[in-house]
Amino acid sequence: SVDMEAPSDDIYKIQQLTMTRQAMAGILGVPDIAFNPDTRCITDCGGALSRGDLAIAGAIAAAGVAMPYKTINAGTTWASGGVTGLVATMSAMSCARFYVGRTTERLLIAGGFVAATQGAIAYSDDQGTTWVNVNIGPAVAHGAAYGRGLFALDSRHIWLAGAKGYIFFSSDAGLTWSTQEPGVIHVGSYNEIHFSDALNGYAVGAAGIVAKTINGGLTWTACTAAPGAVALYCCQVIDANRVFIGGASGGLFYSSDGGTTWTTITSFTGAGAGTVRGLSMARDGDLFGFMAYDTAAPVGSVKRTKDGGASWENITTPTNVGLLGCRAVDESTCWAYGLVA
Repeated sequence: SVDMEAPSDDIYKIQQLTMTRQAMAGILGVPDIAFNPDTRCITDCGGALSRGDLAIAGAIAAAGVAMPYKTINAGTTWASGGVTGLVATMSAMSCARFYVGRTTERLLIAGGFVAATQGAIAYSDDQGTTWVNVNIGPAVAHGAAYGRGLFALDSRHIWLAGAKGYIFFSSDAGLTWSTQEPGVIHVGSYNEIHFSDALNGYAVGAAGIVAKTINGGLTWTACTAAPGAVALYCCQVIDANRVFIGGASGGLFYSSDGGTTWTTITSFTGAGAGTVRGLSMARDGDLFGFMAYDTAAPVGSVKRTKDGGASWENITTPTNVGLLGCRAVDESTCWAYGLVA
């Protein structure tokens, strides 16, 4: 016999996955979900809490209703997340959550952009009971264009990429916002922004546009466009040089040189057709991740990689009319969300 040991960070609980549909009162669909990344014991540090037990979900506006939804039991039940104060035609488009101080958790909702309407952010420090609105943008029609336009590394590093090619930044937990990129790289919408750390981040959008920063957003530069200049909906940044992007025409691409060159990944069923709607790596790592993929119907499906994107396995997905994204909780747990049948 040989004694063996390994650090806990290198031990993964890999399961054969199935997906179940959760009941929610959303009218048109869910564009984003944000969950708690922390855990809590049941002794001196409070009640038991696992990663992903608490979540807030956005909602696409319909008939003057765009309230978010929340769960405290990993989605077994969902309830109203309270009235944000965003205008009735503005979707609760993109979500984030983080701690302000040691004990206060802040929920952040980015409103979807609406023509002739001031862009806005809503935040809550009491799990959605009350909300405060904050204006963003130098003029009207700013806001999140897609569900992953808002990204919070922590309370001092928050970015919003959205309409008109603008990227905004907040260093005070969302109370005030400054413009980092005023539509210079392109004037179309950014659909997702993602950072690996406080310095290195990427944003993707229409026509294969990829923008990146290596200094926390002080400056943004254009990377080489995605092959075929397909519309991009998602990105996952592993580090300064390694990034995945996905979008229309079944496009899934990988760069190991900071966006200078892109390799087309064809190892998943559907490559070259349909739309890659979401990418989410588990534990902020580079091995395990999930993909939300739509066929032309559209019928959404979820896929998982266990080898850093080299191969993808299909997960049986409940009947649906299209997915908008996914959020990995860990290597064997993921939320996928989208349109209402």
